[in-house]
Amino acid sequence: MSDKEDEEPYSAYMTFHSQYITVYALFSGFIFGAIVVVLAEYPNVAQIHAQAGLLVLNGALDLFLYALFDDILTLAICIRVAPKLPALVARRSGLRSWRFRTFVNWILLAAVVPILFFLWNLLYLSLASAILGALTLIAGFQRERQFTEFMREHTWIRK
Repeated sequence: MSDKEDEEPYSAYMTFHSQYITVYALFSGFIFGAIVVVLAEYPNVAQIHAQAGLLVLNGALDLFLYALFDDILTLAICIRVAPKLPALVARRSGLRSWRFRTFVNWILLAAVVPILFFLWNLLYLSLASAILGALTLIAGFQRERQFTEFMREHTWIRK
């Protein structure tokens, strides 16, 4: 079997998830931009309907970020059949460092919107947003744990 034949069954799958990752990242950016615009331009964000709208936007942002995280993990399964990684990434210490940075980045990303609400003195909305973000992080890290268990059970598929 040639390398081309080995890649074919997975290339469509990788393209599919790569496109969804792009879409989720784009929608997340638009939703975050909408949150910032509403906070900056709405005359009185302390009104209940403005806060309800911001909470819905924040919930949508958390859902898109969870879907983005899930597709990134799914795409990583496809990469198991790809050619070997560069030596720096393949080293165990490089992988641990990457996982730690990813962990910190997702936590900081989940904290951005509650901090914005807190800075605009929307304390209850900030608290509700932080709870939504925490639930999303918990769901994401449970998914990551399942992914890690799957990766431990299935060795590298290299030909």
